[in-house]
Amino acid sequence: MVAAVAAASFTLGLAGTTLAWHADTYYAISVHLDVGEGVGSAYDNSCQEWNENVIHKNVSNRWSRLVWINTRGGWEVVHDSKAQDSGIGIANTNWVKKLHCRNISAIGYWASCRGHWYWDPNCV
Repeated sequence: MVAAVAAASFTLGLAGTTLAWHADTYYAISVHLDVGEGVGSAYDNSCQEWNENVIHKNVSNRWSRLVWINTRGGWEVVHDSKAQDSGIGIANTNWVKKLHCRNISAIGYWASCRGHWYWDPNCV
């Protein structure tokens, strides 16, 4: 598994009360996903919370599945799409989760999968 920070930004909320870093992290870069094959991220925590899961395929019109997985291995959020670029975000990030992207088409393809997360630099 390869992880790389693609972009990062800093947000300071009203009256300086909210302090957070935002980043897009690739948990799979240019991997070939055979039929039924998937890749996943590490679990998040209260200091670094995933809030978006995205896949970019080298082709369109082939099915992919984006999944949010809880610590019991259960699939909490599932998003299927034939689009070349597809993503799903969640508003409630207050639970431990990891991201997963999977090829659910009948033909393999190349893909990159990334997550967007918030990180609190004051967290210990």
